[in-house]
Amino acid sequence: MIKTQGPDKQLLSANSNHIRTCHTLFRLAHDAKAEYMVETGFCGDPDSAYLAHVTSSAHCLCLSCNNDFTAYGKAFFKTLNVPNVECLTCNQVLHLQQALAKLPHLDFAVFNSNMDTQFQLDCFQACLEKKHQHSIFVMKQIHSKNMDKVWNTVKNNPEVSVSLDLFSIGILLFRPDLQKRKYILRK
Repeated sequence: MIKTQGPDKQLLSANSNHIRTCHTLFRLAHDAKAEYMVETGFCGDPDSAYLAHVTSSAHCLCLSCNNDFTAYGKAFFKTLNVPNVECLTCNQVLHLQQALAKLPHLDFAVFNSNMDTQFQLDCFQACLEKKHQHSIFVMKQIHSKNMDKVWNTVKNNPEVSVSLDLFSIGILLFRPDLQKRKYILRK
């Protein structure tokens, strides 16, 4: 048996939490039968690799604000032999809108917390234009310094019918048949 202490134990716990988040994202996208997905904020995250396997026809855009992250993401997905993830650099709203124009609609979106607040809100707004009533948006690390303000703003958007605060992630639903509700679910 291997004993872990100190930082190694924390690293294992952090990796375990990240894998749980990946599994949650996969299950949400799979249950929604998502075909067109976007991950904003980072290229080369295992999240997109999980999402790319939701269906055989899945198409995942991985949008980064940094050319180095985009290059890393392309190499990462090539190494994993995941051809249905496209990595692009989108450091302006115009780039983001051009990238999203490639998609007929948006079934699933994941927003990472490593972008500035205004750009996160711009990404959310651009993705809203492609959503439909069964789209699901997920925001990661919603209680971190950068994302707390973003989360509080987007969950109050009039197009959001239900928000679910799971502490580590927030889930937004857009179904008009649901009454506007905000849920906080934590263990």
